Amino acid sequence: MQRYWLIFAQTVTVALGLLFIILTFRPHWVTGSSVDADLKGADRHEDMLLARTQANATNGLPNGYLAALQRASRSVVSIEAVPLQNTAAQALSEQLQHDPSFNALLDRPSGAQEFTPATNVGTGIIFNAEGYILTNQHVVEGARALKVSLADGRVFNAQVQAVDPESDLAVLRIAATKLPVIPLMPRTAPLQVGELVFAVGYPFGFAQTTTMGIVSGINRNQLGVSVFEDFIQTDAAIHPGNSGGPLLNPMGELVGVNTAIYSENGASLGIGFAIPAHEAWAIAHALMEQGYVTRGWLGIEPQDIWPLAQSATESEGVVVARVLKGGPAAVAGLEVGDVIVRLGDAPVKNTADLLRQVAQVPPDTRINMTVVRGNKPRTIAVTIQARPRPR
Repeated sequence: MQRYWLIFAQTVTVALGLLFIILTFRPHWVTGSSVDADLKGADRHEDMLLARTQANATNGLPNGYLAALQRASRSVVSIEAVPLQNTAAQALSEQLQHDPSFNALLDRPSGAQEFTPATNVGTGIIFNAEGYILTNQHVVEGARALKVSLADGRVFNAQVQAVDPESDLAVLRIAATKLPVIPLMPRTAPLQVGELVFAVGYPFGFAQTTTMGIVSGINRNQLGVSVFEDFIQTDAAIHPGNSGGPLLNPMGELVGVNTAIYSENGASLGIGFAIPAHEAWAIAHALMEQGYVTRGWLGIEPQDIWPLAQSATESEGVVVARVLKGGPAAVAGLEVGDVIVRLGDAPVKNTADLLRQVAQVPPDTRINMTVVRGNKPRTIAVTIQARPRPR
């Protein structure tokens, strides 16, 4: 009896040992999964982690945003722009590099690379899986060559697809497909002052960097950055090189495109500005699909009323300083000195507000405008036309 028990114990021990070895070195023999299945399993795990992250972020749990930010960061790229040089100077520099007498004078080998053009650095956002990248126009303006580095380490030459100077946005394209597209914040969740946000980019050409802050303000305008301004203000640290990068919420969703900072020396003072995501998204797709942005146009030279206002009750509205001959406003009967106080059902606060509202009206749309003329309000119907494209 004791002999049988010893045999049974030895058999169980050997079986358990074999099972341990298999589970350690060949687990897929037991689970039946392949390498591809393992990778899919990892993706499923990441999805589960992201779902848990979003739940944690919603509940305010510490570090609940990590997985969401990691996923969003895959869609953030580095952009290096080599600026245009004087053609004659560039040709001379290349000729001198291969001149033996000149190289001997400098005591360096013939052909040595001495004339290295400076590069501008910026950040971009993948918004379409077929190689389309959104960034600021000022990042790529005047560049003779563009290099885009993806978060996965791949590097591509890029071409400018189209630019929109009036919003300081540009679309680039690289020869790559199936790229990770950054998620967009839903319209059902408007951004609020005090919300947590993250700025992702490549400041000063460093590796990808993430900083954290809050939404300090919304609807910021009259900054002189672009024609159409409706910025998000944030205290998340934004530096040179961050331009064109995303401002994200804790869900890893795009809420804005970092564009400008207020600074006396180029460093962050905690006052940064981002173009709202849905506005930037619409412009990006217009540039991708048709190469330009269609906006409404009134045909006036507007002026803020507040410098001319005699009381606080007159501080909102826009004075018509000039009416363009043959433009929509002239055809409708608008006159110099009229004060525009309402467009459709929306009040008009200032020049930036009027420009933004008119731009959003589809061309050939007839809309009522409330103006004050001679201290008396009147309604004027105007047919908005397409804004002339900048050259």
